[in-house]
Amino acid sequence: MRQDLIRVLRKCDSVFGSVAAEWIEVAADLQSLHRSGHPEHFTASALPVSAAGAEVCLVYHRKMGRWVQPGGHFEPGDVTVAGAAAREMEEETGISGTPGPAPVGLSRHPAPCRPGAWHLDVLLVVIADDSEPVTSAVSEAVAWFPVGRLPEPLASGGEALVARAVARVSRTGFPGSAPPVV
Repeated sequence: MRQDLIRVLRKCDSVFGSVAAEWIEVAADLQSLHRSGHPEHFTASALPVSAAGAEVCLVYHRKMGRWVQPGGHFEPGDVTVAGAAAREMEEETGISGTPGPAPVGLSRHPAPCRPGAWHLDVLLVVIADDSEPVTSAVSEAVAWFPVGRLPEPLASGGEALVARAVARVSRTGFPGSAPPVV
């Protein structure tokens, strides 16, 4: 997992390059790959975007009290960041899809899992299947939203994330990307 995380962080464009370089240093500590890592640990999330790029699927996170993209901690069976993000997305929404090959964002934010800890979230985008989303144990609600009418309250940076994700889907559609190992 550590090698894949470093590979993924190296794919960050110039917008996130300096943050990615710092995170590569953090990844040297293997504890940062586990939820017990302190003061910070890595997580992966996947923003489901419709094939047309017109809608995104978000979850209302119980602990955070905000609409967010699906995501969470790396688990022992995860071998890639994309696989972890896809697993979390499917667990939280019931939607499946293949994450794109490069992050659309990096987010350092307080971890709702433990006071005083921080999440280093690697944000991927997924061209999702057309499944109807379902709620999970961590979400009060899950729904598709038109890109121009995102729900409130939205997690900090949510509008910018959606804009980058939709632009990526519209621009590339992920040609040549391999399916994640889950």
